[in-house]
Amino acid sequence: MPINTASYSLLSYVAGINIGIAKNIVKYRDEEGEFTKRSQILKVPKLGDKAYQQCAGFLRVPGSKEILDNTGVHPESYASAKALLAKFDYTMDDVANSNLKDLRQKCAKYGTKKLAEELGIGEPTLMDIIGELEKPGRDIRDSLPLPILRADVLGMEDLKPGM
Repeated sequence: MPINTASYSLLSYVAGINIGIAKNIVKYRDEEGEFTKRSQILKVPKLGDKAYQQCAGFLRVPGSKEILDNTGVHPESYASAKALLAKFDYTMDDVANSNLKDLRQKCAKYGTKKLAEELGIGEPTLMDIIGELEKPGRDIRDSLPLPILRADVLGMEDLKPGM
């Protein structure tokens, strides 16, 4: 969820953020300007380390100098993500420009279990990181089916009693 555009009511659904903290996030954003990096969220009043740990992976900061701030990669896994990229000679520019199409195949060929052990993370975390690196800034809703709209009601003249 983009933290710079989300309403407080929407933010309140993120793990670790209650309605009060959500309002503080919006107030902070209004007073201090847009968030420029994910760690800046820690400056929000009443949002402590535990809340940050719970919410950080769900909040995106588009335009951050740290490319990973616009992905679902949790800050705790930034070092692992960067090590993964370096292992296969990728850069953060590759992430920003979506040039990681074959990352998943390279990881599979190398061995995901072996790779996860080398990075000091579990295989599920490794697979999550790969998925996030492949599509930075993606909105999960883009992969859902579009709503079905009525094609027979395009204007007021198409309405009939009882509809």
